[in-house]
Amino acid sequence: MDNKQILTKHIPVRTCIATGNKFPKKELLRVVSKDDSPIEYDPTGKKQGRGANISMTKQALELAIKKRSFERSFKRKITNEEIQYLRDNFDEAVEEKLFRGSPNKKVVVRIKKEDLQS
Repeated sequence: MDNKQILTKHIPVRTCIATGNKFPKKELLRVVSKDDSPIEYDPTGKKQGRGANISMTKQALELAIKKRSFERSFKRKITNEEIQYLRDNFDEAVEEKLFRGSPNKKVVVRIKKEDLQS
């Protein structure tokens, strides 16, 4: 038998604040609260502040709101305006997270020469 080891890449795991299920970090959407500034989505996962991870489903968002998971995670009261922001911008944040894949993903746009001249 050989002494070679199979190297596997470490996959960071996070817990959904709504369901309590564990998922790879890339499969969850991060929500950030910094000091007294309003809550915002963080599809890149790089913004500073206290973060909370949630599954990318509307059901998980509604469950987190119902269970007051955001208040527990951020250790502060969440306003009705912030809850409305979370509901209104959820789909857009999920789309951006899925589009980015990873924060350093390069996007290449190819344009035909004919399209430039018209």
